[in-house]
Amino acid sequence: YIVMELMPGDTLKDAVDKRGPLPGEQAIRYMLDVIDGLGEAHRVGMIHRDMKPSNCFLTADGRVKVGDFGLSKSLVGSRDQHLTSSGAFLGTVLFASPEQIRGEPLDYGSDVYSVCATLYYLLCGEAPYHHESITAALAKAISEDAPPVRKKRPDVSRGLDALVMKGLD
Repeated sequence: YIVMELMPGDTLKDAVDKRGPLPGEQAIRYMLDVIDGLGEAHRVGMIHRDMKPSNCFLTADGRVKVGDFGLSKSLVGSRDQHLTSSGAFLGTVLFASPEQIRGEPLDYGSDVYSVCATLYYLLCGEAPYHHESITAALAKAISEDAPPVRKKRPDVSRGLDALVMKGLD
């Protein structure tokens, strides 16, 4: 059994849906909370495997909590880090790392990629490999570099753009 706190209110996805892409400073502030939460999971040997804006919950005091650890997996003593027993894909394809899409073994770096894909979403209003077709999005994610943040948001600093793109690399 997994017991999780009930999180009423909005997610980071809801915030972007309502207001559009977020200012850089606000996106960074939210993502620092996400990194703190995932850091605790990683400290005990867990990877989330489904990090995305709709799994980041806004609290009444403006902080963010990471939720929905339903697909999380312990890396401690585990050999099967990427598949269910039926071999089904785990996670949400628009925010999944290329290694997760390819069905390769996962480590903490996969969550780092998803955090950067989430930050990209907060800044641009869409996932790095946004496409009408999920198949096309998957193909792009494993074969192309994401468009730079500044291509969609020229007001974002070069440093923040570089950080997001490095995390997606």
